[in-house]
Amino acid sequence: NYADAVNQFKLSKSQGGTTYELLSNLGRAYRQYAMSVKNVDQKLFSDNLKYAAEQFEEAARLKPDALDSYFQLGLCYRDLKLYPQANSAFKKALALAPRDFGSYYQLGMLAVEQGFYREAEAYFQDGLRINPDHALILLALGRLYIETKQFPAAISTLRQASQQDAMQWEAWYELGRAHMRAKEWKAALS
Repeated sequence: NYADAVNQFKLSKSQGGTTYELLSNLGRAYRQYAMSVKNVDQKLFSDNLKYAAEQFEEAARLKPDALDSYFQLGLCYRDLKLYPQANSAFKKALALAPRDFGSYYQLGMLAVEQGFYREAEAYFQDGLRINPDHALILLALGRLYIETKQFPAAISTLRQASQQDAMQWEAWYELGRAHMRAKEWKAALS
């Protein structure tokens, strides 16, 4: 019951409980509420993401070294398609934790969504240098290679993703697509 959680955190905040933890939890509640209505009510989705972003911004002001606030803020901005703000938030998170492969993944996804494929590839590769077996980064990079018609690289990368997480159906699906685009019909069918 995300709406009730939001109300409880807002009540606590109104009674003078403006701490980093409260703001962070309120931001998470707003974000979860937004995600729960994403496919039902776009205005409610958007409004709650904006409220979440406000809380994470305020939390970051209280605790400027809070990696999680910047990361969550980046997620909110990405979902709102406010790409420059999302990029800035993820870069602040990365400055606080240079070996955070999650920030590289998010920066890569932002670049893909804007059509900056070379930049996206560089971010994904940076993330893989930290964690070479990260299935989500491998999946995203494989999709990028399909999009840019680098089919052998896509097949190799997606095969690696499917080996890292055999239960991730998207890796198998994208691997089939890569083989199909390379006109390798038997491999695509398998």
